[in-house]
Amino acid sequence: MTGDATPLDRRVNLTSVPPRGYTTIVITNVDQPITEVRDIHNGSIPVTTQTVREQNASLTATTLNETHARVQLTDARTGQPLSNRAVWLSGAAQGRVTTNANGTVVVERRDLYVTASFTGATNVSENVYYGPAQTRVAFQLEPFNIYQLLTSLAGALVSVAAFLVFFVPFAYMRRGTG
Repeated sequence: MTGDATPLDRRVNLTSVPPRGYTTIVITNVDQPITEVRDIHNGSIPVTTQTVREQNASLTATTLNETHARVQLTDARTGQPLSNRAVWLSGAAQGRVTTNANGTVVVERRDLYVTASFTGATNVSENVYYGPAQTRVAFQLEPFNIYQLLTSLAGALVSVAAFLVFFVPFAYMRRGTG
């Protein structure tokens, strides 16, 4: 074995590249402005800052029927709806929904409980950050219905009887003529 490194293919490029994705980081309770952020390689990351006030968001859920619930996202202080905001769902048909102009969405359940979560968002035009909120709605268990069970069993018995009365004689006659 040699101590030399294996040469890289000429198509391999090990130079740095600009990031392909950007994200917003919310830093709260800072005594002085943040002027610089560095990555894990001590490279400088461009920073823009904005001072915002934090307000609580309110997330409420109400059942509409056995399969659907309405989830509403509002400003907890003013009661104004928060429209066009992402709400994450657990136990529902969809994993993520966006609120309408009234701050509401209608969701279909997949489980007995549906949990809706708002992770927080900044309203840049009003210099407001809405903090995270979560709610859970429970659907009623369907009670055992003995009448429905008996009706299903009676229907099955009628089907078997109809098969015996109508199909078996014709099958027997057909077998005898062949």
